[in-house]
Amino acid sequence: MKTIVDGNIGSSINLMQILSEYGRLEKFINIGSSSEYGPKTKPMKETDLANPIFPYGITKLTQTNFARYFFIKYGLPSVTLRLFSVYGPLEEPGRLVYDIMTHILENKVLKLASKKVKRDFIFVDDVIDAIKKTSNTSNNEGEIFNVGSGKDHSIEDVIKIVQSKLKKDLTVSWGNVEKQRIFETNNPWIADISKIKKELKWNPKIDLEKGLFKTFEWYKKNMYVYKSK
Repeated sequence: MKTIVDGNIGSSINLMQILSEYGRLEKFINIGSSSEYGPKTKPMKETDLANPIFPYGITKLTQTNFARYFFIKYGLPSVTLRLFSVYGPLEEPGRLVYDIMTHILENKVLKLASKKVKRDFIFVDDVIDAIKKTSNTSNNEGEIFNVGSGKDHSIEDVIKIVQSKLKKDLTVSWGNVEKQRIFETNNPWIADISKIKKELKWNPKIDLEKGLFKTFEWYKKNMYVYKSK
């Protein structure tokens, strides 16, 4: 808990404070999270009430609120990008796509909780493109933009793409959903990306199948990156 609070709130506030006092920058891009919204019954819009129910989402929302505070109070040119489920090369161990790729390459059985959990997966290259578009677009300070694909896929969908489309052997052992995550099986977790498409002229270019293929090709060549840690 302390690590999450210190990282998302303490360190971020210190950085914004310093930049507000001494920085001369054109844009400060605050990386937010879809977790700030909390569970919803329809695609998430930037105007929706944010109601996070887990520590990570709560601290990310606090970070976003401070970014807006420093914009209003001190003129820090901040823009928040609320990222949905980012995947691709160099993922952190323990994340879904990382676990899928490493279990394929190591020929291990992958243990997952539920087939039903749905996520809006967005490839990391599309996220980078969104950051560039945000940096190069004027008059968007103080705004929040969702960055997702605008489509949701279940964990089972991801597994099926890997098994059938990529033709990779992967054995999955399905278990029970953690109690605190049960709501995720009943609620969509999908971005409404109409605002970023209209105002920043940004569109995701890499669909899930292509993104998973590119990710697997990277892991095939670069597993040593993780083994050397």
